This record gives sequence, structure tokens and C-alpha cells, in this order.
Amino acid sequence: MVPKYFAALEKMVAGKFILGDKLSYADLQFLDFVDNKLKWAFPDFKLDGFPKLTALLSNAKAEPKIATYLSKQ
Repeated sequence: MVPKYFAALEKMVAGKFILGDKLSYADLQFLDFVDNKLKWAFPDFKLDGFPKLTALLSNAKAEPKIATYLSKQ
């Protein structure tokens, strides 16, 4: 079921992030969902086959304030 929704979201990614080239709350929610909730529920789940979503997560994690926060976790 998750891949079905990720396939739809993959088509919606409008640039570096979900809504374009600026980080938004939607990106932060997606990052939290994948890194915390999804990996907990499905530890073997991979984003293989979703290159835009994979890039989106990398881009979000590379944002300076996000990177600083994540380094303290």
C-alpha cells in the first residue's frame, strides 16, 4: 500500500522539494514520516524506485538547520 501512495507523491514532486525549490512543512512531515514512523513499522522498506522522493529526503537533510538538528539526535 505504501508504494502506491509513494508513486503518486513521486509524480507530484515539483523540484528540489515537494512544492518546488523551497523547503516546506510538507517536506518536514515527509521526512519525519519516512525516517521515524515508516522505518519503525517497516524496517526493510526502501525508497528504491522513487528517485525524486529519495532526492527530496537528501535535500531536506542537507538544509543547514535540519542537518544541525539531525546531528544532535
